Amino acid sequence: MRLYLQPDMIVRPIKSLAFVNVQTPAINHLLDFDTVKDHIIESLHVLERLRVFAMDESVRRLILAAIQISLDYFVRQIKTETGAR
Repeated sequence: MRLYLQPDMIVRPIKSLAFVNVQTPAINHLLDFDTVKDHIIESLHVLERLRVFAMDESVRRLILAAIQISLDYFVRQIKTETGAR
């Protein structure tokens, strides 16, 4: 998946899933809109980049292949432990 990541995208894997994060400025929601407008616009651009990344067909195929590999592994483990064929 790293092949498809942009330089500022960070993968955070945990057990059976992974998050892709991009650092954005902290937004103080108590400030008036004009003060935080630029940060909000920047965050929306990052959100769109993440959406495009997630919807990329190559990335989706890679994720589905990884899921299939995991499923195959667990099926083999269960068959080994139970003696099933």
